[in-house]
Amino acid sequence: MTGRSLRLGGGPGGEFDRLRAIFATLGAAGRDLGDDCALLPVGGRTLAISIDLSLEGVHFRTDWLSFPEIGWRATAAALSDLAAEGAEPVGVLVSVGLPGKGRGPVKGRRDPATEIMRGVGAAARSVGASVLGGDLVRSPRYLVDVCVLGFAQRPMRRSGARPGDGLWVTGRLGGAGLALAALRAGRRLAPAVRRRFAHPHARPHGAARSTSCWSRCREVSGTRVQVRFAALPGSRSLKSGAAFRVRDYGRRTTDDS
Repeated sequence: MTGRSLRLGGGPGGEFDRLRAIFATLGAAGRDLGDDCALLPVGGRTLAISIDLSLEGVHFRTDWLSFPEIGWRATAAALSDLAAEGAEPVGVLVSVGLPGKGRGPVKGRRDPATEIMRGVGAAARSVGASVLGGDLVRSPRYLVDVCVLGFAQRPMRRSGARPGDGLWVTGRLGGAGLALAALRAGRRLAPAVRRRFAHPHARPHGAARSTSCWSRCREVSGTRVQVRFAALPGSRSLKSGAAFRVRDYGRRTTDDS
């Protein structure tokens, strides 16, 4: 642990300028900010912690996804930060925001909170993790805020890149982006494409989101990154490259990206 925050890549504007301002405001109160996870030494291992919020209308829509799918996707998005850090998941903590008057489940109807947590639990089990606790709150819109914890023997920090290192992606890229474009256009999804969108695997971030990750990795490590886009394993209908401009991991489902 260095006690210093990482320099942010991504260029000027938007989210990155805001993060830089937050880092500067925190000053000495901030510690090692800017990586995929917070890293804390515990015995001979490193505890990796990350948090990721999914908000209705920004990251998901209830007319596109079921509540269990919303819970799964929110959890998989948070777990992907552990995967990027090379950490083995241990558990998740989840806060769920629910619209309404806080009267609890309605008899004869499936409770949204229970169904969201059904998806959270399934995603956690899929990587050998447990749900360790959480919170419920009344909210104008549905939200799922997932904190993930895991252990890493050798954390893979962005600042650790060295000349000659390989940069790898996992799985086929672009499927979730294609699904998102189809949903926005009101087109019906093929079952395989819908599965890619509704049940992403908890793994390091996909194609288009990786462009910002590559930029940050390059800046904080002082290295150059060479990407052979033709060699990236993408969906067959992705050859034009247009869908690489959409976040492959499907973390956002509106234009607010």
